[in-house]
This record gives sequence, C-alpha cells and structure tokens, in this order.
Amino acid sequence: MKRYISRLVFGAVLLTSALSAHAQVSLKGQLKDLNTDTIIVSTTDAKLEKGTRDTLVIKNGKISLSYPTTNLLHVKIIEKPKIGRRTGDGFDFYLLPGKPMTINGSKFDYTIKGCDIYKKIEAYQKGVAPLEKQLYDVIEPYNKEIATAKTPEERLACYAKHGSSIKKALAEIRKHNLDFIKANPDNEASCIALCNIENFYEGFDVMTERIKASEWALAYKYPKQSADHKKQREEQEKVVAEGKMAPNFTLKDINGNDFTLSSLRGKYVVLDFWGSWCGWCIKALPKLKECYAKHKDSGKLEFISIDCRDTEAKWKAAVEKHNMTWIQVKNEDKDKIPDLYAVPGYPTFVIIDPEGKIIKRFVGEEPEMYTFIDSLFS
Repeated sequence: MKRYISRLVFGAVLLTSALSAHAQVSLKGQLKDLNTDTIIVSTTDAKLEKGTRDTLVIKNGKISLSYPTTNLLHVKIIEKPKIGRRTGDGFDFYLLPGKPMTINGSKFDYTIKGCDIYKKIEAYQKGVAPLEKQLYDVIEPYNKEIATAKTPEERLACYAKHGSSIKKALAEIRKHNLDFIKANPDNEASCIALCNIENFYEGFDVMTERIKASEWALAYKYPKQSADHKKQREEQEKVVAEGKMAPNFTLKDINGNDFTLSSLRGKYVVLDFWGSWCGWCIKALPKLKECYAKHKDSGKLEFISIDCRDTEAKWKAAVEKHNMTWIQVKNEDKDKIPDLYAVPGYPTFVIIDPEGKIIKRFVGEEPEMYTFIDSLFS
C-alpha cells in the first residue's frame, strides 16, 4: 500500500466507537506535492503487536486504504526514496474501527475530516506543522547524504555536519509537544504528542486517567516501553556504578568456546561494548588497538570486546577487517549483557580492577580513558 513521505512525525489520530467483530479502519483523500507516485505504507497493531508493510503506486496523490481490525491501528505513509533508505519521515495516522478519516493537502498543510476527535488532532497538527517543516528542511540534506554514505566514517562525517541543526529542530518539536500536553491533559491528540517528547513521564504524568484508560494508550505503547526500559537502566546503573562488583557473565568467543569474565580475576579488564554497525565504535578502534599493544605484554591487562546487535557473519568479518586481536565475544539477544551493565550507548567501556570491581565507565571514546589506563601501570 502506499503513501507519502515527510520526514518528520506527522500525527493524526482517530478514536472512539463500537468495535464490531469484523470492523475495519479506513483512510482516504489526496496528498499533494508528492515527488513520486510510489509510496510505502506500514501498519502497526500495538495491541496484537503485529503489522504490515506494502508498496503502492498511486495516481495524482489519491489514496484509499482500508484494513480489517478491531483495534486502534497506526498507519505510516512515506514516499519511496529513489536512492538508499530513509528513516524517520512520513505521515502518522491512528485509525479506529468504524471512524473513517479523510485527508487533503500537502505535507505541512492538510485537513482532516471525520469524527469530532479528528478535529482535535487536526488542531494539534496545525500547531506543530511549522516546526515539522523546519525539521524537514534540515533533515532532508542529511538524508540525501547518508543514503550514499558507504562506510561508518562517512556516516559519522555526515552526522557531524548536520547533527546539531537536527537536534535543535527536534528539541523545538518536543518542547511544543510537552507544552501541548500540559495545556490539554484530557485531549486524545495529546497521546500523539506524547510519542515525541524529551521526557516521556513528564507528559504522561499530567494526562488524565480517562485518557490513560482509553484506546489511545495504544498510541504511545512503544514510547512508554522505551521510557520504562530507560528507567530500568537508570536503576541498573546504580548496581554497576564505580566501586560495585562487576556482574559475571559467560558468552561464546569468536571460536565458539565459552568465555567467563571471572576467569580473568587478578587482572585489569576493559570491557568494550561495540558493533560493526556503530560508526563511533569503528572510529575508536585505532586508539584502542594502540592502547592494547602498549600494555598487552604486561600480563596485567585484558581487553574484552562484546559485540552487540550484529549477525555472526558481520561480527566475524569486522573483527578480521580491523585486526582486533584481543578477546572477542558476542552478546546474543537472550544474553542481555548490555542491560546487565546498563549500557546507554555505543561504544561503552567498563574498566574492572583485579578484584573484580568496576573502577571506571566511559560512554563514547574519551582521551581520558587511555590516560586512566596508562596511570594503572605507571
């Protein structure tokens, strides 16, 4: 199925009403100023935790979509990119069974017709649209460049060029959304705004119980899960803070053998949480290799690189390509070692002393880390 692009988050949500056994949601209308006649339509049923993804050719921007469901359905429409893959852009609509929606207009100026709740959503959308246009204007050049970037280094350079302006535009949208929620705590449109704010619970906590108990809770289900995971990580950070004992683990090494952290008791250990997909991780490797070469013959220091989110093939290829000669192990999803160590981003480094206590943590490559390691042997 198909729909239009628009790199930011456009919200439009539908609600209310009786859900028959074989009800359906429907969306129709015309999207103007499209750059292509091909759109990608993704749907997500948060209640059933399943979805679809289809590609569609449309004429003159006219769309007519319907899906059988008895639940609130998230429908996202983006233009199919001509080069590479784009992320984070599109129109977002939330549709309820028995409440058809009609839209008409261009990316940042469209009308929504349907039930009374749609009018609330239209009002919210018109308020946030200028900020979404601002984000689109700064993110469009980034997306074009990132689509042709072939290496992690090229992707890093692209982000360094555009990152600050993108962050600023995002921050303005998130502030606007939080202000909207605080001013409209009993408005269904606030559930859309809640999906894109800086601190989820700052908005969630002011919303009314009526809204939280409604079908609209499905609209922010996944952002709430992310916020809950962040809370759990913050609690786990206390468990793995500097001075605490490093949690033990056993993972498969690159040769398929079991490796257990406690087997290195009596030595300093540097845990390196990384992935071949992580540009900053790859950027850190030259200095990391230099540090390892400097201290490996002391017999008092070991490096452990813990690969995360890679396929086995990509992991092994990256280790070989970058000549990572120290201990290499792989975290599978079931292992959850990044959660155990409250890893907030990649790369993260955890330094453990010979007694098994965590003595330092670094998120990202920091020159201070190498100075600290050197000081352990001075």
